[in-house]
Amino acid sequence: MTAAMFARAVIVALLAIMAAPAQAQTCAGSPMRACALAQALAAARAIADEGARAQALGQIAVIEVSAGRVDEGLRLAQSVSDELWRDTALADIVAALAKSGKTAQALPAARAIEDGDRRAQALALIAAAQAKEGDLAAAAALAESISPGRARNSAFASVAEAYAKAGNIAAAQKAARDIPDAPARAAALGAIAIAQPSAANIAEALTVAAAVKGLPFPFDAVVEALLKAGNKALLLEIAGPIKDPDARDRALSGLASALAKAGEVNDAAALARSIGGDATRAEALGNIATIAAQAGKVADALKLAQSISDEGARTTAILAIAEAQARAGHLAEALAAAQSIKDPFWRYPALERIAAAQAAMGNGEAALRLAQSIKDEYWRDTTRADVAEALAKAGKIPDAVRAAQPIKDEERRGDAFAAIATAYAKAGKLADAVKSARPLKPGRARDAALAAIAEAQAKAGADKDALASARALTDAARRHAALTTLAVAQAAAGKDAAAVEFAQAIDHEDRRDGALADVAGALAKAGKVEAALAAARSVKDEQARTDAVRGVAEALARSGKLGEALALAQSIEEDTARADALRGIAVAMPE
Repeated sequence: MTAAMFARAVIVALLAIMAAPAQAQTCAGSPMRACALAQALAAARAIADEGARAQALGQIAVIEVSAGRVDEGLRLAQSVSDELWRDTALADIVAALAKSGKTAQALPAARAIEDGDRRAQALALIAAAQAKEGDLAAAAALAESISPGRARNSAFASVAEAYAKAGNIAAAQKAARDIPDAPARAAALGAIAIAQPSAANIAEALTVAAAVKGLPFPFDAVVEALLKAGNKALLLEIAGPIKDPDARDRALSGLASALAKAGEVNDAAALARSIGGDATRAEALGNIATIAAQAGKVADALKLAQSISDEGARTTAILAIAEAQARAGHLAEALAAAQSIKDPFWRYPALERIAAAQAAMGNGEAALRLAQSIKDEYWRDTTRADVAEALAKAGKIPDAVRAAQPIKDEERRGDAFAAIATAYAKAGKLADAVKSARPLKPGRARDAALAAIAEAQAKAGADKDALASARALTDAARRHAALTTLAVAQAAAGKDAAAVEFAQAIDHEDRRDGALADVAGALAKAGKVEAALAAARSVKDEQARTDAVRGVAEALARSGKLGEALALAQSIEEDTARADALRGIAVAMPE
């Protein structure tokens, strides 16, 4: 007999004391969760399909445990005959108990899981919870008991990190070194290096991480720890033991970037210059320059970027500086950086981003002048379009129109005027919005504008105009999405007739059924119970219709109408849906 079978047998033996399966009943007085769960349990036990019944019982078991009735939930989970669903319920129970710190109660549930991998994962969760609580000896012993594999590695990593944080470095190292998986071992050793940033600890962690794709080493935290300990000089030495030149260069690059983030730009640059590979060195210097610019050290950043010998890397760094300054609102500095780029292929994109940033900040005149200064027609049109969109979003619609009118490229011009139409709609200027959208050619930009116009028309009470605008979207998926959004918004406002009309306008049956189900839920939440039921029952597909009625019952429960919710759930004929509805109601109810 396996350990899982024995643990299960112990719990199943307790089932003899349980009463016969609960029957559907009426919850007297103010309905409470226990009564709703009893009804859900009766409905679940009545499900004919074995798999569906097992799934429903397992889900109810998890709810019982989450509500604090651990013994009841475990007994119910163990009564599930289907191994897959029993293991699923037990694993979910373990997760809930471990998360709430109830590791002692979680252990028998984990050990009762039949599937070896799932049992190992559950035990690893418990070990991590024990380590987090400070019960390190128990966590280490449990990790040791897990069969070799990913779950065991994860458990030892949690134990190692907890030991490191507690200052027990020797125990942390033992746990970390027992991990055969290099990425997990690197993470555990990295935690030790943070807790005790000695040369040996950092070198060990960095050496293991260097052999792993992506170099999983906590550069920022280790550098911060070294600086805090006053041991900055060690940074020049710790990458030395790495034999592979490429890995060593990547490690030096990571350390240099971390130094720059900590404000040590000059030392970061010095460390980056020690990188052997030209490309990696240039990239590292560019990263440091960008970090310095983001920290407001623009002069230092530009000086560092200009020192990069490789033209491509130098230009990329300067472009990054210009963009960082533009995003931060330092437009003069951004413009100076962009103008220093000699190659127009790179200079124009930088100017375009700066102009868009100026427009977003409401400085339309400066943005338009900068766009006009661009000599290349493609980039000039692109910049004008981005400026027009930014101005429209900022509510400066006349300036946006001025930016859009000279655009020659048809697609970019369409994007700009679609943004303008959307801005007019959001401002409540519906006639101007419709006028701006009318010349647009079918496509994504036109559809986006029409969707915004339809939404504004519906909010203004012009339901027929809104329906016409939504129906005019050419892409079916976008049209269905727009009509669904409008339908649900109308339902939330209690306008049941308009909501159903928008949903019924969808010409795809499955999507229409989905929209009607969403409308039903929103109407129930808004207190329009009869209209919600009518919407749910108008769904064509039988299963989808049942699910929609269940959704109404759950929405009623969430809005506090518990008696109505229970009555509706009990009226659902299909056993699985009835059990699901009652379970959903129980979750929404107070104890």
